Amino acid sequence: MKYEQMDDKVLKSSIYNRHFSHIYVEEEAKGYPITEELLNKLKGERRDDLKILEVDSYTRLFNRRRQNFVREKNSLSLILAVKHGNLSYKGAPFCQDFGNEDFYYTSVLLNCLFDCEYCYLSGMYPSAYVVLFVNIEDYFNDIADKLKDGRKAYYCISYDTDLLAFEGLFGLSRRFFEFASRPENKGLKIELRTKSAAVLDISGLSTENIENFVIAITLSPEKVIKSFEHRTPSLEARLLALKRFTAAGFPVRLIFDPVIKLQGFEEIYEEFFYRCETFLKENKIEPLDCGLGTFRISDTYLSNLRKVRKASEITSYPYESARGFSSYSEKNNERILKFCRERIERFIPSERIFTI
Repeated sequence: MKYEQMDDKVLKSSIYNRHFSHIYVEEEAKGYPITEELLNKLKGERRDDLKILEVDSYTRLFNRRRQNFVREKNSLSLILAVKHGNLSYKGAPFCQDFGNEDFYYTSVLLNCLFDCEYCYLSGMYPSAYVVLFVNIEDYFNDIADKLKDGRKAYYCISYDTDLLAFEGLFGLSRRFFEFASRPENKGLKIELRTKSAAVLDISGLSTENIENFVIAITLSPEKVIKSFEHRTPSLEARLLALKRFTAAGFPVRLIFDPVIKLQGFEEIYEEFFYRCETFLKENKIEPLDCGLGTFRISDTYLSNLRKVRKASEITSYPYESARGFSSYSEKNNERILKFCRERIERFIPSERIFTI
């Protein structure tokens, strides 16, 4: 086959390595249980292309200049590292807290298996390589400190990644569930946000505090999924996962965020919300609440995003900037949110719809 005749799919399979064919391990990360478990697992798969390389610091590899985020998405490498400094961060003002005080997020993983064109990660990080911080017990100890003296805390654990999408390889969601299930952690509420169609396996674990482990599933119209949410499951697959999580006893949160202003918006989202409504009613599913928001991103991240996704409809839109963030005009945002809210209120009470 001539090079000129090769279609994109064949070309990619020819020139790119499989995901995680290259594993970079920090010297300090070597002795951690997660490191040993993961490397043994990958070695057990007898992958001929597996290369394990040592690095002194993940930042020297991750923060290199002139990397191509979009191209690296076709062949992800994995970096195993140890996180120092802050392990928890106060929730950002442009993120929903769903009425919770003491709102934090934490990032055990950097970067995502999926490739959404609107995602701020490609404007935030110079590399698409996945970084796994293996000192998970340090994260748990940090969270436990926030719960001392009977205090409560609300943690989002899947903001800078899709933790559940990696579950088959890393098992981190299950570790967080086990931690949250301990009697001494009753004051902890966790949100696991995902576009994955996987369902968390909690077999053998206590479900006493399961009501404090919220599964937040991002739902989008199929048109948006196919156009902008590359490598993510279909709407129907996500709805089926939602059903299975509900059957397992998890509280489920619906995330309609970001709502994308695209050609045929009203027709596309009318059909989408009707599908969500009929599915929930047919299966007698009552969501805990829902999050609703339009596309928004920091000016800095948008500037970087436009450099790496030059041909994207998302980055080509003439957004308006205010207070350091870019989004649609105030008039368009109001119209979009009003349109969506009116349809969501058919299946979720108004007081349980959180908008930002």
